[in-house]
Amino acid sequence: MAAGRAANLGRFGALAALGAGLFFVHVWLNVDPRLIYHRQGPLFWTGWEFLGDSVSRPGGPADYVSALLAQWHWLGWPGAAALTLAALVAVAALRVMLTSLGRWADVPALALLVPLAVLTNRYAHPATTVVGLATALVVAALFKALAPRRTAARLAGYAAAAVLLDHAAGSAVFLFAGLAAIGELAAPEDATRSWPARSLAAAACLAVAAFLPYAATVLFGLRLSTAYGLGLPFARPQDPAGLAVSVALYAVPILAFAWAALAARRPAPTRVEGLGRRLAPLAAAAALLAAGTVLAVKTLDPLERSILRVDWCAAEGRWEELLAEPAAHSFASAHVEQSVVRALSHTHRLLDDLFAYPLSGESPPLPGGLDAFFTSASYRRLCEELLDLGQVCEAEHAAYEALEVGGEQPRLLRYIVYIYVAKGQPEAARPFLGRLRRSLWHRAWAEEIQRSLEADPRLAGDPEIERLRRRMPTTDLVGNLSREPYLVELLRRDPSNRMAAEYLMLSCLVARRPERVVENLALLQALPGADFPRHVQEAVLEFAWRHPDAPIRTYGRRLTAAKAREYRRFLACLAPHANDAEGAWNAAKGEFGATYWFFSAFGCTAAGRDGPPLRKKESPQ
Repeated sequence: MAAGRAANLGRFGALAALGAGLFFVHVWLNVDPRLIYHRQGPLFWTGWEFLGDSVSRPGGPADYVSALLAQWHWLGWPGAAALTLAALVAVAALRVMLTSLGRWADVPALALLVPLAVLTNRYAHPATTVVGLATALVVAALFKALAPRRTAARLAGYAAAAVLLDHAAGSAVFLFAGLAAIGELAAPEDATRSWPARSLAAAACLAVAAFLPYAATVLFGLRLSTAYGLGLPFARPQDPAGLAVSVALYAVPILAFAWAALAARRPAPTRVEGLGRRLAPLAAAAALLAAGTVLAVKTLDPLERSILRVDWCAAEGRWEELLAEPAAHSFASAHVEQSVVRALSHTHRLLDDLFAYPLSGESPPLPGGLDAFFTSASYRRLCEELLDLGQVCEAEHAAYEALEVGGEQPRLLRYIVYIYVAKGQPEAARPFLGRLRRSLWHRAWAEEIQRSLEADPRLAGDPEIERLRRRMPTTDLVGNLSREPYLVELLRRDPSNRMAAEYLMLSCLVARRPERVVENLALLQALPGADFPRHVQEAVLEFAWRHPDAPIRTYGRRLTAAKAREYRRFLACLAPHANDAEGAWNAAKGEFGATYWFFSAFGCTAAGRDGPPLRKKESPQ
């Protein structure tokens, strides 16, 4: 008997290791925990204050543990390891419960990994889901093992455990209640456990769980919907598929326990020893893990992942990686375009390669609920762009707006520290450095900046601070102004501000006004090189073709003969399709789809589109 239990435990250990390995690899390489962290922005601070605030409210302890686990997402694979560990705790607890009934439990327990992996694909789904699930299953397993036999004592113990679990993990108590009720109904019948008595005990389990969230509304002032949905995975707004998987997360352990409990009441079938019987559990578990792996991979939206990674790369300054993302080449969204423009500017390719990427006035719907994410992140993104340009005061306003929307994100606190130091207000930066010293991953940076400020309050040797001071405007602009006056003021303050020069020229190109490009050619003095940037030269050639007698001052830059011949080929390519926009599009997109001329003619680039935005028989401009 002992040898058989050891063999079963060894078999489960091997299968659990395989399942955990597949789960870990999927979360690490396919999902990428860093994107989960970027999407959710979980806040966690060291110290007793944050801990006390967390444990004093319903669901707070689980939120505290979840926030701590989620911090490891920031590092990448450690975040995948943390999620895998929490998932394994849930799987092991469910198996303990099932094996206590004397039935085969490997496959039902491992089945939990499938909905957990699919929910991880939903980048907005918090770590509280797996922490609450694991907590409820551990409490249920301990209760199953330690519960007294007498009904009154058992129900009293259940009520105490439910109260603690409700406070620790919120509505995860409903899962505990369901498992406890099934245990009462399936208990062996004797003099003290008749069917009516078992039914009343099961009803009492459910009633206690149903009452506890209501009690929280009275004791803690929670709204009724908040109290009953606290930590409940299927209480979150989500699409039907996500809702089904969330329900499955609680349905799997309840149905598995109900099956095992009912099976335990029937006589055990006669076992026929043999190789087939020994291999059957392995084959079933292998089939489950294979099917679960395919399902997890297929339900991960590659477009959602790529769009989210574009924004993450922009926040991290990984410009080359951003430009290599599929979404950067195929999805014409204003959010993606903003990040692509920043990346091209940082890599000094903005005026040469801009029109090789999707660019249009349209905003297609974002997948996976990313609209809400980008709405909440709009001020953070604006702050980053303004700091790039050197608009320090405007960046300060955007940073505080972002704090109101998204909370004290460490990234924002670092921006504010740089802003105050650049403005010569180091004392105003100290409270934010103090907050950062209570974070896990930004503490060392904050302590280093604090020591540097004590030695030199101006941080004169910091290249980022010096760049901001050099570019920061000193003239106030008032009125409802467009962006161009701000860019002009940035260039007046620092003529070497390449990004401001490129953005000002960009506004002329995107507006399809080659005459404004020609008027602003002096801006190119901020850029190195003797030749015009590619798209500027294309706009100048278009202007010269439209206005052959107009003088053009090139400020020492050259117009190449090869580019002039290329423009003549473009015009010849469009000529046969004067009244057919679709024909002109198809004829020109291969050779000229990444040029300013193509954008000027059709109002969008060829990248990410199947055809022109104009009606079929309408000619391009």
